[in-house]
Amino acid sequence: MKPNQQVTIIDSEGKTRNGKVGKVLTHLGLERIESDVAEAGDIIAITGLGELNISDTICDPQNVEALPALSVDEPTVTMFFNVNTSPFCGKEGKFVTSRQILDRLNKELVHNVALRVEETEDADAFRVSGRGETAPVRSD
Repeated sequence: MKPNQQVTIIDSEGKTRNGKVGKVLTHLGLERIESDVAEAGDIIAITGLGELNISDTICDPQNVEALPALSVDEPTVTMFFNVNTSPFCGKEGKFVTSRQILDRLNKELVHNVALRVEETEDADAFRVSGRGETAPVRSD
């Protein structure tokens, strides 16, 4: 893969779209550096293709073939996230309403294939399931 290369993206439902690679970035230690080319086995980041999801396949337009979708083991840990109803609610924190919490959890679903989020009968509570230890949710 190289900058300005034409590619075809296949999503998990088999739909295709065309795109053009912007930059190809490799790693040198913890730093990302631009590269002129990447080969099979390289770990890279690319720009210019818009939104990509887990299990999307980026292909050469002359050889469009999707890789099998990733399968992830079922969640092993379940927690309930509730809106804070204590006397100090709203004093701290960024996400304080149920809508904000759900929106943030849905954003995390894009990057974390092992995460499951379910709404409950209580509009202010969400059932969140994942695999093993869960890392802190990234803030945007």
